[in-house]
Amino acid sequence: MPRISLIDLETASEEVKKVVADHVADGYRITNEKLTLLHHVPSFNALELESYKLDRELQKIVGKRAADFYEYAISLQNDCLVCSTYFTKLLKKNGIDDFNTFNFTDEERLLIAYARAIADDPKNVSDELFEQLKARYTEEEIVVITTMGVFMIANNYFNDISALIKKYTPSKETEDLNKYFNITSDDQIAVTLDNTVSEYKATSIDGK
Repeated sequence: MPRISLIDLETASEEVKKVVADHVADGYRITNEKLTLLHHVPSFNALELESYKLDRELQKIVGKRAADFYEYAISLQNDCLVCSTYFTKLLKKNGIDDFNTFNFTDEERLLIAYARAIADDPKNVSDELFEQLKARYTEEEIVVITTMGVFMIANNYFNDISALIKKYTPSKETEDLNKYFNITSDDQIAVTLDNTVSEYKATSIDGK
């Protein structure tokens, strides 16, 4: 279960309902991350609305495809399942099935390398890589690229810290098999047919 509940839009404040209505009217979906952030509207505005604004600025510089690649690479490097799943679906809609073998442009390769570097170890982004950025972009543009990367990392961290989909990710926690198979007494035996758990149960008599 998520560590922070999703806000209930039916009982939410008028302020929250207006924010949601405006966001949907602008063409955006309401995700679980947004429903979590909406417990505090300024936090929602800071992490969501401002990141959308900055993403539009990034797209002016590098184009939408390169911006998507850059943001996806950060999510992959951070192992953020929520964000990387979103971008995987987005890329597939554009006919890109395998990110690792896609034929990127030189600019896209540079942005992906920078994305991985700032997500992996921001204190040790190489001078060589930064010089490549400076050869292609102005300092103002590098600020936009870097700040958008920081927003992506913040989104990744928020999703991971609040454990929005922790329930569905691999862990060392063992499943309660009685609950999984709906076993309600000691003499019941689960029945599976074609890898599907049947609603019917067998009965154990004298251990057989």
